[in-house]
Amino acid sequence: GRIFSEYRIRDAISGGDAEAAIGLKNLWTLAPGLRLGTSVERVHALSGKGQNENTAGALALEYTANPLWKGSTRLEIRDASTTESLLFTVGLAAKLNRDWTALARNAYSLQRAKESGAERVVERMQAGLAWRDTDTNRWNALGRIEHRLESDDTQDGLQLKSTTTLVSLHADWQPSRPFLVSGRYAAKWTTDKSNGLSSKYRAQVIGARATWEFAPRWDFGLVTSLLVGENLDSRHYGVGVELGYLVATNLWVSAGYNFFGYRDADLAGADYTARGPFVRLRYKFDESLLESVGAVRPGNKVAEASR
Repeated sequence: GRIFSEYRIRDAISGGDAEAAIGLKNLWTLAPGLRLGTSVERVHALSGKGQNENTAGALALEYTANPLWKGSTRLEIRDASTTESLLFTVGLAAKLNRDWTALARNAYSLQRAKESGAERVVERMQAGLAWRDTDTNRWNALGRIEHRLESDDTQDGLQLKSTTTLVSLHADWQPSRPFLVSGRYAAKWTTDKSNGLSSKYRAQVIGARATWEFAPRWDFGLVTSLLVGENLDSRHYGVGVELGYLVATNLWVSAGYNFFGYRDADLAGADYTARGPFVRLRYKFDESLLESVGAVRPGNKVAEASR
């Protein structure tokens, strides 16, 4: 068991909330490879509007005993002064053979206003196949499909409801140690039925990145992409360069500039696609980094994503 205490500041520059959080988390080993996590947290507002003052509890179950598949699930319930919310996630990874792995994840979020009963619901279902060339370790590929449902009637006079389906393919090729070439293709279909009006939108993007490690701690990258909307006349180009520096093991900081760009949060992927300068932080890690960090602390999205 662990007791934790934190001081949190949100939107400090604009005079946002300051909060104090205290909680208790426990990790129980039920059997080899099977662990149960429990957690409780209390957040008290010290300044600001205080709307985020809440109490939260979480349960998590993790199975890692089988060498061919691993799974985890987590349920968090949070009771705030004006809202109550629920977050449920489940994930599964199964190794099909030495090169192929199947991945699946679902996340369901519900937030309800206590006074009006209005709700905001977001559900994301994802499935994918990952391939690694274990013989030469030069190729990696990932195919993924995602379905997202969003509905929100918490704003007066607005009833938002939309569904989005995303399909994407990603590949990496490393012909030699200093060079890495990456490519991706993605397409999305969105249906919006907000306020009783129905509209549809579709788009697709194709992009590539070439990276050259020209010095032990430095690399240079060239990034290009093309976004196509409903028809071929609706085209947006992205072209940029990037200079990166290895600050520590597996930690890169890069600065770059896009000469052309566009904005689409669903199709941008891990790239910054808007026109202008940007700074990017890259860190490579696996689950072993977070073995000593509690897996079920409420709001611990980093630990959740690592699994």
